[in-house]
Amino acid sequence: MKWTNLTQEEAQEGYDEARSRYYGAAEQYYHYKKEESDCRSEYNSVKNQYDSANSDKINFEKRVDDIERVINVLGEDGTVNEAINDANSAAANAENSLARSVKCDGMNSPSLSAAFHCKTVSEDSHSSAAVDTFKKEKARLEQSIADLNSKMQALEQNAEELSKRMNSIVAEQGNYKKIMNSSVYEMCHYKKYT
Repeated sequence: MKWTNLTQEEAQEGYDEARSRYYGAAEQYYHYKKEESDCRSEYNSVKNQYDSANSDKINFEKRVDDIERVINVLGEDGTVNEAINDANSAAANAENSLARSVKCDGMNSPSLSAAFHCKTVSEDSHSSAAVDTFKKEKARLEQSIADLNSKMQALEQNAEELSKRMNSIVAEQGNYKKIMNSSVYEMCHYKKYT
């Protein structure tokens, strides 16, 4: 269609075509606008799920560290057993000193090491059960952390896909916005000849 020196019929035809293109492009533009809004909502939901999972993971990691410290304190080479061994050793030394210092005929000196013996963590059923419970809880938390890592990785991939989709949608909106703008320009031009 020519651009200048138009008849009224040609101008009306050009105007109608431009108007039709405008409404078609506007319909697509608003379709993509809604799709972008839906996609952005889904992206924000995924981001919130990721942030929540990350917060849980950090909390679980701190709990694992705390439990590990308790297990190390109660373990075979831990400070609790070290203190118990020192106490038992001190009782045995006191018993030997007493046996050398005090001698009674027909009487044995009392066994201080037996009287003051402290059970180690592994010898005491309650302490041993507590350590086992801590180890089970640590294993459970470590499994939860692994599950959260998998979930977070899936959420990251989902967020990346949504981000690409949003970029594509915005590009489509831009294309339809250009068509709308050029159609408005054409409608204004043709309107002068009608």
